[in-house]
Amino acid sequence: MDNLSFSERIKQKVFKHINGSVIVFQNDLVVVLESHLLFEALMDEILKLFVLDEDFYKDIQLRFFEKIRIIQKRKILDDDLITVLSEVNRIRNIFAHNLDASIDQHIDLTKLVSISRSKTNKIEVFDRVAKDKKALFATCSTYCLGQMTTQVEDFLKRNNIN
Repeated sequence: MDNLSFSERIKQKVFKHINGSVIVFQNDLVVVLESHLLFEALMDEILKLFVLDEDFYKDIQLRFFEKIRIIQKRKILDDDLITVLSEVNRIRNIFAHNLDASIDQHIDLTKLVSISRSKTNKIEVFDRVAKDKKALFATCSTYCLGQMTTQVEDFLKRNNIN
């Protein structure tokens, strides 16, 4: 494993895909899939912290919800962020199985928005995009990705893990 801190590795491997401060607003499907991929890449980096050999991890094919359960069992993230991961997966599954899915018509963002707003003091950002559900989903995803990184760093410090 490299000598970079967890947050430095995340900046290089995950956040480099985010354009500016929020996920690039494209069509609904792209926004949902991009968010899902970024959350999954972050979870992969979290799980790599607990294996001695990264090559071992590469050969294991865990599904998104299995990764969530492992992270939940290890108590790496709080219950709110576990809920966010489950919600993002639920939303992604709606898009994966419905060609006509749209964030405006088929997705309830109540949980995601509530949790995201509670994790930041920058409420005005959410208020600015509140009328555009796609922008709201992307903004919530971006804030929660950052919050996940912070919680992992806190977990590593509490448990004296490099």
